[in-house]
Amino acid sequence: MSSFTVVFLVGHKMKSVRLEMNLKNSRCWFTVWAGVALPFLVGLGISSWALPKFLTMYESDPYSNPAWHGRCDTCHINPKGSGPRNAFGQAFERHGETITMELRAAFPDRFLAQPRPSHEPVVEFNQENPNLITVEMNGERIQIDTATKTFHKLESPPAPLPTSSSRGSQENSKASVPTVLDHYFVNLPSAVPYARHSLNMRFTHRFDSAPFDSMRGGGPSNLFGFDGLAISSFGLEYGLTDRIALTAYRSPLYKTVEFGGEISILQESKRLPFSLKALASVEGRNNFKLTVNNRDFFEHFYGGNFQIVISRSIAHRAEFAFVPTFSTNTKVFPDDTNPHKNTVAMGMATSIKLTPHSAIVAEYVPRVGGYEFSGTQPVVSLGIQKSTARHVFALVVSKTQATTTGQQILGGNVFTVGFNIYRRLF
Repeated sequence: MSSFTVVFLVGHKMKSVRLEMNLKNSRCWFTVWAGVALPFLVGLGISSWALPKFLTMYESDPYSNPAWHGRCDTCHINPKGSGPRNAFGQAFERHGETITMELRAAFPDRFLAQPRPSHEPVVEFNQENPNLITVEMNGERIQIDTATKTFHKLESPPAPLPTSSSRGSQENSKASVPTVLDHYFVNLPSAVPYARHSLNMRFTHRFDSAPFDSMRGGGPSNLFGFDGLAISSFGLEYGLTDRIALTAYRSPLYKTVEFGGEISILQESKRLPFSLKALASVEGRNNFKLTVNNRDFFEHFYGGNFQIVISRSIAHRAEFAFVPTFSTNTKVFPDDTNPHKNTVAMGMATSIKLTPHSAIVAEYVPRVGGYEFSGTQPVVSLGIQKSTARHVFALVVSKTQATTTGQQILGGNVFTVGFNIYRRLF
């Protein structure tokens, strides 16, 4: 309805005109608000941004298995689509996002041994000779030469046989569903790789109040620590390939910036008993700017970190990880009582799924050698995670406010609450 006019008695015509003008102004403001807010909400990913053209391409293949038609988990781990791809989706990407004979043979669960009897014709154009056109229908392939106006029957492509390599690919696809919901447990990294060419955002928040200690800013009157001040950190991760990723992260604790990278060496499958990932990074305090003043303030300005994640799942319900960590120059301030300047820690983490989209996570990071910050204890962290198509939210309790690699292994002495937010941008 383009306008709304309230008709009163003749003595109230002016009041009717004013009401109509107010309604027009309201519609104008609503139009402006919708024009601004709707693109923003769509940008936050309220709907899944899967690519239905790839699913249509798969369904149009005469050998595609109808049992997988209309399902986003044909290529994606998430049944709702979007997010990391499963083994078939990754293989489809490696084949140039086209369906080839090799792809059919490698995934016999996705394709039939014989073409479907009732299927629309598939037309292929020869890139080298534009006059040649191949039409495939009901298992028969006919090549048409438009120049000579002739055609002849071609041999049908060989049926995909379940070779040893295809069985291995099928086993890997069945074992590729990750048990861990996030790329991190709480502070320690998991073995989950980043998707190829994906840009990801990480936001961590740690309050400075003890949840149940009213003397330390906690207790019910302070909303169990949520009323206190907090350290908020932010980072980005980019997947160069489906195995290699680059990371950048900043924490306001000493204004520390951490640049790093990771490589996923092994992914657990029925043939491989565990996953293996290696990470390396460098940290610089004061936003990586070394000056005369902070040279005197800090014992060491730069630091390096090296980590290995060895992870094993149990029945896709639980994950156990061992994370050895070596950090250099962890002695931030001058300390004559401890001659060491590097720290070695043996982190341990676990994730136990409650539902397909929620899990309990826990960490324990004991220090086994090198520098230990005076008065601290090994870090213990607990949390509960909830995932959506592109988000993972975690409410955590940790014994440290530090979240960079070199700082969080130094330990703590008071439990504080906080949260982690992971978001895949694209």
